[in-house]
Order: sequence, then structure tokens, then C-alpha cells
Amino acid sequence: MQLVIVESPAKAKTIEKYLGSDFKVLASYGHIRDLPPKDGSVDPDDGFAMTWQNYPDKAKQLKEITAESKKATRLILATDPDREGEAISWHVQEVLRNKKALPDIVDRVTFNAITKAAVTEAMAHPRALDEDLIDAYRARRALDYLVGFTLSPVLWRKLPGAKSAGRVQSVSLRLIVEREREIEAFRPQEYWSVTAQMEQGGQAFEARLTVHDGKKLGKMDLATEDQAMLAKAAVEQGLFTVESIETKPLTRNPPPPFTTSTLQQEAARKLGYSASHTMRIAQQLYEDGAITYMRTDGVQMDGSAISAARKAIADRYDASYVPDSPRIYKSKAKNAQEAHEAIRPTSFTQRSVGSGDHAKLYDLVLKRAMASQMASARLERTTVEMLDGTGKTGLRATGQVVKFPGFLALYEEGRDDDKDEDGGLLPAMSKGDSPAKKAVDAIQHFTQPPPRYSEASLVKKMEELGIGRPSTYASIIKTLKDRAYVRIEKNRFFAEESGRLLTGFLERFFDRYVAYDYTAGLEDELDEVSGGRAQWQAILEAFWHDFKPKTVEVMEKLPSEVTAELDTFLEPYLFPEKEDGTDPRLCPRCNEGKLALRGGRFGAFVACSNYPECKFTRRFAQGGGANADEDEGPQELGVDPDSDEKITKKVGRFGPYVEKGEGKEAKRSSIPKDIPAEDFGLEWAVKLLSLPREVGIHPETSEPVMAQIGRYGPYLSHNGSSARLENTQEVFEIGMNAAVAKLADAAKNGGGRGRGKMEPLKIMGNHPRTESEIKLMDGRYGPYVTDGTTNASLPKTVDKDQLTLEEAAQLIDDRAAKGPAKKRAKKAAPKKKPAAKKKPVAKKKPAAKKKPAAKKAPAKAKAE
Repeated sequence: MQLVIVESPAKAKTIEKYLGSDFKVLASYGHIRDLPPKDGSVDPDDGFAMTWQNYPDKAKQLKEITAESKKATRLILATDPDREGEAISWHVQEVLRNKKALPDIVDRVTFNAITKAAVTEAMAHPRALDEDLIDAYRARRALDYLVGFTLSPVLWRKLPGAKSAGRVQSVSLRLIVEREREIEAFRPQEYWSVTAQMEQGGQAFEARLTVHDGKKLGKMDLATEDQAMLAKAAVEQGLFTVESIETKPLTRNPPPPFTTSTLQQEAARKLGYSASHTMRIAQQLYEDGAITYMRTDGVQMDGSAISAARKAIADRYDASYVPDSPRIYKSKAKNAQEAHEAIRPTSFTQRSVGSGDHAKLYDLVLKRAMASQMASARLERTTVEMLDGTGKTGLRATGQVVKFPGFLALYEEGRDDDKDEDGGLLPAMSKGDSPAKKAVDAIQHFTQPPPRYSEASLVKKMEELGIGRPSTYASIIKTLKDRAYVRIEKNRFFAEESGRLLTGFLERFFDRYVAYDYTAGLEDELDEVSGGRAQWQAILEAFWHDFKPKTVEVMEKLPSEVTAELDTFLEPYLFPEKEDGTDPRLCPRCNEGKLALRGGRFGAFVACSNYPECKFTRRFAQGGGANADEDEGPQELGVDPDSDEKITKKVGRFGPYVEKGEGKEAKRSSIPKDIPAEDFGLEWAVKLLSLPREVGIHPETSEPVMAQIGRYGPYLSHNGSSARLENTQEVFEIGMNAAVAKLADAAKNGGGRGRGKMEPLKIMGNHPRTESEIKLMDGRYGPYVTDGTTNASLPKTVDKDQLTLEEAAQLIDDRAAKGPAKKRAKKAAPKKKPAAKKKPVAKKKPAAKKKPAAKKAPAKAKAE
């Protein structure tokens, strides 16, 4: 029997169909071991020796693999064809060797697509494990470990509120933070444009002012409304004649097939997918044999695939859409050993695969791959220049028309910006024509700050700078989200306060290690290892030689010294110069003290030097922007009309809240997030502090029905049961009829004590494999999906409102594969041994006293 090891059960199932009965295919479920999360797992003093530990949740898989390996005559390691896949195979081999379960014959096979032809071909050409790729994996893993376990303790002790820092994640975070700083420092500049609505031969077109008062206009030259009105008047008074017409042919070539990064970018632009979601769907398409391997830097396609693509193009269109010769793309990957074929369909005759997100992503891959082999698009751009009779005022009209669509008939690449496109087809005009002027507009504009990064533009920037590698982008972004260093709103990254502070700390004390060129250079060195051109311990030694002393140096600083240095380093951001020339550090409340950065238990903040007399504070993340001097101290909102007690708005550890009264008798209420900040005032504060609200008496039980806001949001409570409310407003508006109905619905869907079983947020549909109904629920610890048997929590990176049936089914399958959650067994009380029977004592002479029978000492555990 020959044992084949792959990563996933789906891949195992597909491959097993292609192999004969002599083969047994098992899944490792990804990596089976890793460095233990404790100090000392990598020893720099012993040649960076690494201690590995098996994942506890992989014990079942390892037991089965070991048992089957002992019976096998040959072990075939068929994990993914990249560095991580090579590492998984190496780990499996090492574990089996340690267990003395390794067969005499061990082979490594790789295939770029899970099709019968590709798998059969790979099995016919086995090889040994690639030691260079394994060394590159060990170097990266050791580097990430050394940075994390050496730098994180420094953060915990010197930077309040900091969690941890990663080698590549910190540099990616710096990109987001720097963009945030650019936006805050940006000052919009006003400018105007003048356009004329023209008509020639009954066809309307638009022309813009390009020459004013005999001078060529730049974009910012009309800086005020007065200047714009003068220019507008000149256009209105002028009679314009066509001076020149220039027509230029243009050619647009198709983009190459997808690489990992371009797939992530395009899926984000066109489908709104996160990088992690894109890779999860692509992984499933690959394992189902629909597309080639999805972690690649390569843009080339196999010769047979190119021929199949050209045939599919000819079948769908006509011969003019197929170029005379195949298009050959060259990879920009720096390490050919890690660059595989581009991402493409395994069959160009298969128009669709699956449904939902799977179908959409497959369609994107298919169209991009086909378009890459299609004919170029031919366009024509026309520019018409017009002057008035004085020659001092000129207009320009531009138009673009597609003469032959070529690849554009199937696919057009998305973009991250909103650049203006040239207009459509212009009317036929000749030199000397005088188009009719219908209207003239002067339009005010303001320069815009650079846009925040989307996932697509962030991945693109990381690739441009050489930060990380395409296969790591999804995990880098996920880490930044999971650690709450960034948040995403409207598909754009916003730097959180903790992320901004961490970046400032690293820039000040570890500037070399968050420098873009240094990180990119280190990536290149690691690529040299995988190419067999560098020795991995030498790279680690060079890194550790400088990094370790630097961490020791910072660790020896007092927290107050660190804060003081950060205050100076971040001064341009925290205290930028003011337009009126006043001191930017002057406290806006007492007008005496100086503002400075301070460290607190829950993070950094800006405070007045006159504390405790002056208690002005502001968040670190406010920087020196327009609202920087907004006092975050207590704000008096007014007086409660019923009790005449003062109501104050404050900001605490868990966010803003309102307080009525003082001391221990004070009543407090958190301010719900669904109340807009601009709408919040005394009226809302009084309402929140009045809760809970009695809606009325239940007609069946004669018990009160209460509406209130709890830890998990607004809800109704009645006689030990509860029902969810939609929003804060409903707490104050719901009537008895609606309340009784909601409570009845909640009881029907589970009832029970407390809040009971709630209604599903959404019925997702039936599981594609088991046909069980999948529901999206909102649990105590967040949203989860269930098929009635298995519950699976939603990862933090997955938006419950955008969750698809396929994703929900995969989450349930992944959770089911891990087996039932282990319950903590209660420690049984040690059983008492029965008292030892006393031996009968022989009768002795009356003069002799009886000795008491000695009690047996309880047996001690072997461990003692």
C-alpha cells in the first residue's frame, strides 16, 4: 500500500478518485506542528536550533497517519507546490521518523492543478524534498518568532495598552498610519474650472477652458471665484472657431493572467471580497480541480493551456479576436523556484463552477485568463482645439472611441482611483467650423487628500515595496484586524489609536526594522535562501546581532523616559503649529499649563501639566487636527427636570457614558453606538438614565414587561424571559401589543431561562453536502452558524451581513473536522482506602501491657 499525504480532506477526496486501489490518501489538515509559544523555542546560541511541538488538535490525524505509514511500502508527500507546502511535507516526514514509522521509500510530488492528468503526471516524476525551500521556511519562521518573542515583552512593559508586534505586519501597519497622517495634515486648496456645453451638427459635446487671457491654464490657476467669473465671462462673450483637430490611434493590450496579489486586488475591486475571503474561495476552487494553484508570483501559462484559451476565444467570438501568435508573459518574481504558473481555469470549456461567491470568483479567473490571450483593443482619441476671435481664450474638447474592442469585449481591469476618462465620440468637425455655444459653467473644486487604503490598494502597495510575499498578504491583513490595530469602514482601512501609537513607538526606537527598504531587502535575502544562494543561519545571525542589543537598550529605559521621547518624536503630529501663531502646547482649558503625552493603564493620551488642578485630556489618536482641542473631560449637559440633579457626559474605559448625581449614589448609563453623536444631548441623557422602562402589564401573567439596554444591546424582559429589540429608539417607543408579540415569538423559538434561544438572524439555505438547513445566529459571544448539529463561530474578519451559504457551510465543515469540543473533566476525588484490619493480638501474661495495633500509612502516589 502507498500512502499519500495532502493538506485538506477535500483535496484528498479529489486525488483519491484519480489513483488506484493501491493508494491511501490522508489529509494533515494543514501544518501539524509549530514552534511552542514560549521563550526559548529558537536558540540563537545554538545555531538557531528550533524546538517543534505537535499541535494538540492534530493528534487524531497524526495517529491515523502514523498507523497507516507503518503499513505502507511508500510514502508520497503531495502537499502544495510552494514553500509552506514543502514545510508541511518536511514536518510530516520528521514526525514519522521520530515515531519510527517512516517507510523505506519517501517521495515528494507536486502538481499545479488537481486534475487526473496533472496528478498522474506528477506521480510519474517524484523527487526528494527541496532542502532550500525548507531552509527558507525555517528562516522566516525563526525570524518571525524572534521578533515577536523579543519585541513584544518590550512593548508590554514600555508602551501601555500595546499587544504585540510582528515583523511584516508592523511595516504594513506603518503604511496605513502614514496615510492617516497625510490625510490629517492635508489642507484643501480651492480651484475652479470653466466648461462650455457646445453643439455641432445637432450633436452635443463638452469643452473645457485651457487658454485664458492669452496664457495656458494650469489646474490650479483659477484659484478664486472672482477669477473664475472673469474667465466664464470671457467664454460667454467669445465666438469660437475650430483651430485644429488631431486624431491619434491607440492600442490597449490585455493584462496578464492572475497572480495571487492581482487576484486579491481585482476581487476586492469588483466583488468586494477581503483578501482572506478571496484566498479561502480560491483554495476551495483549487481543491475541487477548477483552477490551478492560487499562491503564485508567475504570470505565464502552460503551452497546452494557451492553446485551449485561444480555441475557447475563437469559439466564443471570431478569428479577429485571436492574435496571430500566442501572448507570452514574463514573471517579475525574484525567485523562480517559488514562481509557478499563473492562476487559470483547468478547463477553458467550463463556463461556470459552483454558485454564489465560488461562481463569481471562478468567472473572474476564467475571463482574465482568456482575455490575456485575446487581441489588443484598438481605440481612437480625438482632440479639438478652439479659439475665440481675440486668440486669448481657448477651449479644448477630447473624445475617445473604440474602433475594435478586442479583449475589452470580455474583460476590463478595475482601478483603485477615479481618474477622469476621455469623453465619447465627438461630432464630425473641420478646421474653421464654429460650434454653437449653449451654456457656460464655472465649477468650484477642492483638492482632495490621498484616499485611505482599500485591501486592493494596500496589497498593491505592499507588492510594489516588496513587503511580504503574495502568499502572506491575506494573513498580514487579518492579523492587523484581529489585533484591532486597524478597522475597516466602507472598504477602507482606518488606523486605530493602538495602531498609531505602536507605529510611533517602533519608528522612534526600532526605525530600521519598520523601514520599507530594510524589510524588502530582508525578503530578498530570504528568497536567496530558497534559491540555494544563501545560508539561512547566516542571515539570522546578521539580523540578531543588531536586533537583540537594540531591544535590551530600550528595555532598560524607564516608561517615563519612553513617553518623553515619544512626546518629542511625535510633536509635529500631536502639536502642529497653529495658523494664529499661538503655542500649540498651551492648554485650551486653563490657558496656563502645557500639553504633553502621558502614559496610562489603558494607553497613551495628552494631558495638561497643571494636573490635578486642570484635568484637561484628549485622546492620543486625535493628534493635532481641527478637533484636537476638544475637551474630553466631563461635559455638563444640564439638569434632570424631575430630580434637579446635574447630568454629566464622561468618557470611561469602555467608551462614553452619562452620569446623574455624584459619588456612590450616582446613576450611570452607557451611550449606545446607534445614537449619532451630533444628536446626543440632555434629552437623550435623561431618557437613558430613566431606564429600565415599564412598557405595561402582561395580559396573561399580570407581570410587568420591561424595556432596557443590556450588555448585548436593547431587549425586553418579562418573568424570566426576554426578546431582542432592533435598536435603542425602540426601547422608548415599543407598545404592549408589539412587546407581547415579540416575547411570544422569542418563546416559540426556544424560550428557556434568561434570554433563551433567539430567532435566527438569517436562514442561509441548505448545506450543499448534507442538505441540512444552515442558520445564522447571534450568540452570547458573537454571531455563529449552525446546521442543527455543529455550531461554528464567525471569524472577526467575516462580516455577518456579507456571509454566503458557501462560506457558512465551509465554517461548519471546518469545525466538524476538528471533532467535538472537549469538556473539562471534573477531577475525581481520590477514593479512600478501606481501613486496614487490625491483626489479632496474642494474649500475654497479665503483667505485660498490650501494644496498640499500628495503623497502615496510606500508600503514596508514584509521583511522590
